Amino acid sequence: MDNLTFGIKYTPFRSREGGLCRLVASIRVRYPQPLLVASNGQALPLCCALQAARHVRSALGLSAGRNALARATTTEFLMVLDDDVLFTDQTDVQRLVSHVATRGVHVAAACYSGIPPTSWAFKFGNECAAGWFRTAETMPDRAILYTPTGVNAMHKYKGLERAHVVQNAFVARAHWLRQHRWDARLQTAEDTLWFYQRHKQKDSIAFDKEVQVEHSGNKSQSGDYNRRSTRYQEAHFLQWMCKAEPTIKFWLLPFWSLDCRTRMLKRRFPVGYAPKNVWAQQQMLPQALAWTKELCEPNPFAVRKKGVQVCGASH
Repeated sequence: MDNLTFGIKYTPFRSREGGLCRLVASIRVRYPQPLLVASNGQALPLCCALQAARHVRSALGLSAGRNALARATTTEFLMVLDDDVLFTDQTDVQRLVSHVATRGVHVAAACYSGIPPTSWAFKFGNECAAGWFRTAETMPDRAILYTPTGVNAMHKYKGLERAHVVQNAFVARAHWLRQHRWDARLQTAEDTLWFYQRHKQKDSIAFDKEVQVEHSGNKSQSGDYNRRSTRYQEAHFLQWMCKAEPTIKFWLLPFWSLDCRTRMLKRRFPVGYAPKNVWAQQQMLPQALAWTKELCEPNPFAVRKKGVQVCGASH
């Protein structure tokens, strides 16, 4: 697989360094191919240098990081990865490359293993993050992402299966990713818009249930990440999802709904969910989008580099 590069989008929090190092090590014991790690200008942990991982500097946010990985890749194929997974003996990357090279798919994704049965991932989705967009004929301005839920939801699927949304652990051609960039204004919740645009353009997205990466659970175990990163700051950025697809006025997704008319975000929670800490309680409240220039400019997470538009007009 000399024509493949591994690309990791790293979120530079100290609590996530160990997870990144474990991921890099799990790749290196199985694959010697080039390995890129994108982060917003901060130095990588020493383990990356020891494992010959190259640092790709990018603007803040998941979208900017993935775009930077695609630009930096010199091989034909790129495997896009988040920093909270691990490779195992079930991570058959060659199989994913073969799907893209010979089966006519643009994106071939792995599924997750190691997710606890009680995880919200199963309450709102499945281990493959497989979803399908639906738009009712009577309500063409509503986009609904249907995802089978539960630990048994994907048992009927074998081998390569088409979907509209898959996990962010996939192989694609690097030049194709450079042509189909993530919207850098969306620092979080970026994958929904990207996959929706792939669906509109009738790109072929697929997952292979036989190929797995282990989910390390960094998100749920890192309090500083949960509170200080952009991960749960969607209201700062989702104006761009509305403005990128102006014909869609309402998005209904597994974890949240977005009303572009009222400019409100509302997260979805399991029945009976009653958190005790104040931060979690605040997450349950509807949030107004930072829609106007006056609301958007104070955004502490704003990207202000390389001409990326941060805030819209005052209306």
